[in-house]
Amino acid sequence: MKVRKAQTDSTTLIIIGAGALLAVAAVFGILAFTGFFSPLKPVKVGGVTVAQVPKTAVVEWVNETQSKRINDVYKKYGRLITETGESALNYEAARVDGIGKLAERLKVFVERFTEYAKAGLANSVTAVDEKKKQEAVEKISTEVSRMVQKMITRTNVVGAVEIVHYRIGDAYYTIVLLDPEAIYQAIKAQEDVIQELARKYGAQSEAVFDATRNALDEAYKGTPLENNQ
Repeated sequence: MKVRKAQTDSTTLIIIGAGALLAVAAVFGILAFTGFFSPLKPVKVGGVTVAQVPKTAVVEWVNETQSKRINDVYKKYGRLITETGESALNYEAARVDGIGKLAERLKVFVERFTEYAKAGLANSVTAVDEKKKQEAVEKISTEVSRMVQKMITRTNVVGAVEIVHYRIGDAYYTIVLLDPEAIYQAIKAQEDVIQELARKYGAQSEAVFDATRNALDEAYKGTPLENNQ
């Protein structure tokens, strides 16, 4: 009886083991099947997947010089902010198309920045007369907003860089990456201009700069530029 029980237990273990192996094989089989028949393939730069492109695409150029930048953006934002431009002419035309799409996505950011800048700048103007204060706030916010608007146009977005070129048939595609930190740095580089605006309209330059930075932070929320961390 003991021998028969031992044989039964051994048989049970073999069946369980075989079942587990079959289950594992099935999982790997599904994954392999899915990957094999997927219509897309990943494109990586610096070890980071920057896009999924059709398997029929011919990747002709990857901007490895941007590897560190891409990794930094991914770590900070938890994702990459990209657009893909398309053209039947060449990669330059595809880049312009990608920049235009990126600028369109950022329209809400520019609009919100103007709104928040005006609200924040109200505390930076020291004019006693309320009318003069309102005029100063209006003029400073208009100038600062214009400064940011020049950084995001349909032909140029500060911080946007080409990272991938690929073709599908006769069509050219350019993937454009946006580094949001570059907009911060561009504003910082305009500190002298902001100080001059403050002096011209009787405001505190440091307060104007802080209001501008805070307006950027607030305007980023709910847009592609928002930091997820």
